[in-house]
Amino acid sequence: MALLNSSGNPDFVIDDAMPYAELWMGTHPSGPSVLRSSNQQLVDWIHAHPESLGAKTKEKFGLQLPFLFKVLSVNQALSIQAHPDKVFFIMSQLSMSALSVEETSVDPSEHTTCFFNF
Repeated sequence: MALLNSSGNPDFVIDDAMPYAELWMGTHPSGPSVLRSSNQQLVDWIHAHPESLGAKTKEKFGLQLPFLFKVLSVNQALSIQAHPDKVFFIMSQLSMSALSVEETSVDPSEHTTCFFNF
């Protein structure tokens, strides 16, 4: 996984002491993919080539890539991950405490998807 990441990212430095189990590819601002041939961010390439998304995708999502592609390593174990919906998130937060919704710092309107690692 580290070699795959370093082949497309010249700024990436492999740390032999770190495990590398997954690689995300997409247009998310906190870790945008970069085209190896031009060093251009994928989001910029999509904006320059809107036809690459297809008519139905552009109609529904605009010029946003509607997913993140994740590559997993078969050599490195990962924790179990679950991506619950808003209701499950709120209920799980409340079940872990004796507080009511009003007493928590959780704002249900701000959570549409959340991530848990086990």
